[in-house]
Amino acid sequence: MKYRRYTREFKEEACRLGSTSEDGPALVAQRLGMPEATLRLWMKERGLLEPRAPGVPDTDDPKALKAQIRQLQEQLKQSEIDKDILKKAAAYFARENP
Repeated sequence: MKYRRYTREFKEEACRLGSTSEDGPALVAQRLGMPEATLRLWMKERGLLEPRAPGVPDTDDPKALKAQIRQLQEQLKQSEIDKDILKKAAAYFARENP
């Protein structure tokens, strides 16, 4: 694996773009042809990266948001199934052990 070296000026400009662009670090890194993780690391080192909640995308890309909504709907459906099973199990054991 070949590592790419970046100049200090490139790093500063990339961090500035990542913190000021409405697209967010993910799309800025993609446009600059660099790994998103690298840009996020540089921004974190400079205190430019705001902490985000786990699982929350840092972009307003409709495709990413739709994918997240779909995933959350599946998780909700599975949680409801699990809850129903637990309710039935609790009722069953409550009848058996008066």
